[in-house]
Amino acid sequence: MPSGCLEAERKGSPVPARELAFVLHKSKRNVERLERLEQLLLQDPVFNHEKMNYLTRGEQYKRALQMSARVEILARRNRLSEEDTEQLRLIFQGITSCSAATTLHTLMFIKNLGLLFTDEQQTRWMEMAKQWRMVGCYAQTELGHGSNVRGLETTATYIPATDEFEIHSPTLTSMKWWPGALARTANFGVVYARLLLGGKDYGVHNFMVQLRDLETHDAMPGVTLGDVGPKIGFNNVDNGYCSFNRVRIPRLNMGMRFATVTREGKYVKNSDVPQEVLYFTMLQTRMVFIRSAGVNLAKACTISIRYSAVRQQGYDANYPKSKEELSVLDYQTQQYRLFPLLAAAYAIVLTGTLYPR
Repeated sequence: MPSGCLEAERKGSPVPARELAFVLHKSKRNVERLERLEQLLLQDPVFNHEKMNYLTRGEQYKRALQMSARVEILARRNRLSEEDTEQLRLIFQGITSCSAATTLHTLMFIKNLGLLFTDEQQTRWMEMAKQWRMVGCYAQTELGHGSNVRGLETTATYIPATDEFEIHSPTLTSMKWWPGALARTANFGVVYARLLLGGKDYGVHNFMVQLRDLETHDAMPGVTLGDVGPKIGFNNVDNGYCSFNRVRIPRLNMGMRFATVTREGKYVKNSDVPQEVLYFTMLQTRMVFIRSAGVNLAKACTISIRYSAVRQQGYDANYPKSKEELSVLDYQTQQYRLFPLLAAAYAIVLTGTLYPR
């Protein structure tokens, strides 16, 4: 493969790549900031991921955790802000094409804690979560229902005599199924369950439930945990299942920023915010996935277009005496297959940058 093909293609493009990067990342300053953060990882041998696909599923899980832990160490060592630390986590996923089990702890668990629990409740858990003294997961999806949140079956029944909620999986389909970090990693979970007070169903709410012992990491009494097994992708993340057999938690473990259950078992709304705010963590995560989808498509396009530029195959029919083979990228059918996907990648990434507004 001639080494100059790729460079020739780049020189032939009228699009200024550097300026385009400024558009994708909103400004020149952002691009330079991202490049500085990226160097923290590129210079560290821990993030060498060339052999990742040759590892077993268990080895991939451990390797991803090692890299994820290294990200946190580098963030602290370099005294990065929360914003830069979050960006460093995203860069780690970008350059390694790898997502660790701990990703959902910061992406969903901590954000759910900050959004749906009161300031007083956050004093109990937020610092623990940020210091990784507890590792959480987001337990919404069940075997029977997921995005149809109103269809969730796990129950949280208030027991006035003990001032506790009883978390229970009444059916097979009510088993929590698929949450990342649930199988092996998380020791706490934000569990979505139907709130039952005096036999009346008040709909789905979120509850802080301890899943594993903080010393032994064994499942807590009444909690059954397991792994959903190999998947088509993300095998370095331990998607799991969980069922509850009348597990008791304190009443104050319910997320009470927008609704409260009193000691007497009375349901009190704390604001006029619609109940749909309970689903915002999942919605916010799906917004992040928009950009992630575009980035992953962009990677695939980059690989395939670069290879098509340097891979030569066949001769130009208009010049039968020519001995110089054509690049595969010169064929219109190849362009037809790849260029619309490249355009879609840009469109999806740019769409993903809009959501914080």
